[in-house]
Amino acid sequence: MKKLTIYYKQAMFKGLSEKNWIDTEISDFSRGKGCYILDGLDRGTLYRMYVVASNDFGDSPQSSEIWFRTVATDIEKRTT
Repeated sequence: MKKLTIYYKQAMFKGLSEKNWIDTEISDFSRGKGCYILDGLDRGTLYRMYVVASNDFGDSPQSSEIWFRTVATDIEKRTT
């Protein structure tokens, strides 16, 4: 796999969305498994997201779509 492309957009409610898909490419897979954080999402907002993997032979079919809602308030950051 050469890259993953994450597609996401705000959803008005399930089955309808007025926003365009935003795409973010990830191509640094230095240690296998990883974590990617989508930054700049609106608080308390419902989003739709799916992923497409790509390599030298082309793109995979899109993954199943997931729906998620961001938190409405700040999360307390703790350090130990």
